[in-house]
Amino acid sequence: MKDLLRVLMTPHCWIRVGYRDKAWNKVVNEGLKDPTFSKVSEHRCLFNGMTVWIANHPYASCSRISDDMEPDTGLPNRGTAIRFMNAYRKYLSKETSNGNMGNRS
Repeated sequence: MKDLLRVLMTPHCWIRVGYRDKAWNKVVNEGLKDPTFSKVSEHRCLFNGMTVWIANHPYASCSRISDDMEPDTGLPNRGTAIRFMNAYRKYLSKETSNGNMGNRS
């Protein structure tokens, strides 16, 4: 219910580019219970060993991508994408406060 209210009250969440992937949504939700992140670039991160697209949030973020930058999955639901990005931003803020800016390629 909380996710639904957040999406309804946030107009930039109304439009998305890509299809909803229920299996990927489950993988992301399970991974968010104990996430590990590593920054790859401004557009990608490693999430529990998987490369995830983080740009274009919330329109097209949070799909798993291959090495050739093609999407391997659809998108998780909006609430999951929001929780994912919140967890990733928390990771970034800890890295910044520790003086470590993550990996860059």
